Amino acid sequence: MIQALEKRFKFIFDLGSPDSKPFIISAISLPRFKLNWVPEDNIKICKELFLKEVDNLYCKNAIYSQTKQLTSSSSSISSSEEDFFCDINKKTEISVTSDVQSNIEVFSYLENKSKKIDILNLYPHVKQIFFMYNTSLPSSVPVERLFNCGQQILIPRRNRLSDEMFEKLLFLKNKDS
Repeated sequence: MIQALEKRFKFIFDLGSPDSKPFIISAISLPRFKLNWVPEDNIKICKELFLKEVDNLYCKNAIYSQTKQLTSSSSSISSSEEDFFCDINKKTEISVTSDVQSNIEVFSYLENKSKKIDILNLYPHVKQIFFMYNTSLPSSVPVERLFNCGQQILIPRRNRLSDEMFEKLLFLKNKDS
């Protein structure tokens, strides 16, 4: 059974695989687990993956707020050449400050010993990552399909397994094992 589980969920157990990224980020963003579950040889990979994800989110938020400020306060008209170089300088400033601030937030989150979910309020970007990777949709198409499929299976024509037949099958299965 263990071999079957390892075969089925190989993409999750192999922490170096790109397919395991959402599962790693989901577990690290949960204060109860953080990096406690990660084997020693994979801690660096998982930490860098989490740092990169928080940094990407931090950059997106910083650029969004920066463009919002620029559109609201752009009353003076300047030449197109000045705008070009001004935009480049602002983007490099954003990336440098976002790297430092997001790294500080992630490292302080990982160093915090508390395992309560409330600590996410202290780390807003980690909290956003937590919501992105740990929140399921309340209603989705697969759930509706499951209920529709149940109507087709649990009908008298298909459900001919009586209590007696079920007990006989159980007895035969137990006898073989």
